[in-house]
Amino acid sequence: MRWTLRIFILLSFLLLAQSLALWVRGYVLVDFINHQQVSRYSSTLVHNHRQLTNYRGQLGVMIKRSTWSLPHPEVQEEQISAIPQGFSHERLTGFVSNTFGMTRPPRFGFGSEKIATLAPGMSAQGRIIVFPWALPSLLFAILPFMRLVRFLAARRRIRRLKALNWNGIQTRKLAA
Repeated sequence: MRWTLRIFILLSFLLLAQSLALWVRGYVLVDFINHQQVSRYSSTLVHNHRQLTNYRGQLGVMIKRSTWSLPHPEVQEEQISAIPQGFSHERLTGFVSNTFGMTRPPRFGFGSEKIATLAPGMSAQGRIIVFPWALPSLLFAILPFMRLVRFLAARRRIRRLKALNWNGIQTRKLAA
C-alpha cells in the first residue's frame, strides 16, 4: 500500500512538473497537435478532425466530424488527397486568435462551444472545450502537497519530542 501511494505521488509530481512546463511554454510557442482521418464511402466523404491547442496558458480541445456529399463544388480531388492522415504537430511563434475557433471568447480561461454546421452538401458536428492550464496543475499538485504537509508535520513532531527529552536521557546538566 505504501509503495503504490508513493508511485502515485511520484507520478502526480511528474505530471505537475510537465503541466507547469507546458503552461509556461504556451506563452512562448503555440502548439497544435492534430489527428485527421479521411474516409470515402461511395459518394460521401467523412473527415474526422481532432485538435489539441496550447496557447497563452490555456488548453483547447476540438473534435469535429465533417460529412461531404460528392461531387461538391468546394471540395476538389486534389484538396482531398492533400489532407494529411494521422498525427501532426505544428509550432507557431506569432500571435494567434485566442478564441480557439469559437464564436465567443473563453471566460476566465474556461469555454465550451458546440459545432453544428449544416450547408447544402455538407454537415459538421463537434465540440470545442477550453480550460486553463491552472486546472490540471492544481489537480496534479494535490497528492504531492498532502505528502509534503505530512512530512513537515512529522519533522516538527520529532523536533518537539527531542526538545522534551523523549528518549529518557538527560541531555542538560542538572543545576546543583
